[in-house]
Amino acid sequence: MTTTTGIDLLSSASFAGGHPVEQYRWLRENAPVFWHEETDGPGFWAVTGYEQIRTASKAPETFSSWAGGIMINDFPPEELEFFRSMILVMDPPKHSFYRRLVGNLFTPKRADRWRDSIRDIVTSILDEASEWTSCNLVEDIAGKLPSYVIAELLGIPRSEGSRLYQLTETMHGAPDVVSDEQRFGAMREITAYGAGIRAEKIADPAEDLASRLVAAEIDGRTLTEQ
Repeated sequence: MTTTTGIDLLSSASFAGGHPVEQYRWLRENAPVFWHEETDGPGFWAVTGYEQIRTASKAPETFSSWAGGIMINDFPPEELEFFRSMILVMDPPKHSFYRRLVGNLFTPKRADRWRDSIRDIVTSILDEASEWTSCNLVEDIAGKLPSYVIAELLGIPRSEGSRLYQLTETMHGAPDVVSDEQRFGAMREITAYGAGIRAEKIADPAEDLASRLVAAEIDGRTLTEQ
C-alpha cells in the first residue's frame, strides 16, 4: 500500500513505467492537498482532488499562475519575467483578453476543417514508421502527431515542429534528468526561434496562426516581439 513515504512526483524513476497512477490514486483518496518536499527547493502543494482543483482554478487572485509561474522549478527573477509574457502564465483578466486573439480558431466548427489535414499527417507518420524494423511509439508516433499539427497551424516546417517538441520536453523534464542550464538553454532557443518566425511572418504573412498573432491588435497596437 502506498503511503506518504512512497510519494515522489519529482523523480524520473516514478515515471519510468508511465504515470505513477498508484501515487495519484493514494493522494486523491488520502491527501488531495499534499505538501510535497523538494531536495533542492522549498517544496510545493500537490493538489489532486477534483473539487480542490476546481476551486483553485476559479480563484486566480489566490492561486496565481503569474506570481510564481506554472513550473515546479523556482526560476530566478529574470527567467520568471520571461515566463510571465506567456499566456499560460497570465491570470485573468489579462489571460482571458489574450486568449480571445486565438480562441475562435479552436471552436469545434473551425477544428473540423483540420480533419483532412490531420488525417494526412497521421498517414505520413505511419508510412514513415512502417519502413522501420522498430520504433519508439511515444517519440516516433505519438510525439510527432501534435508536433506536426502545431507546425501546420503555425505555418512552419514539420521538422521544426518536432524540434520545438523536443525543447518543450527539455523544459518540463524531471529535475534529476534535466539541469537548470539545459532547461534555460531550451527556453532561450525557443525564444530565438519565435523571434525569427515573427520576422518571417511580418515580411511574408500567410493564412496561419503565427501570421494572425503578428497582425493582431490590442487597443490599436500590435503585439510586441516578446
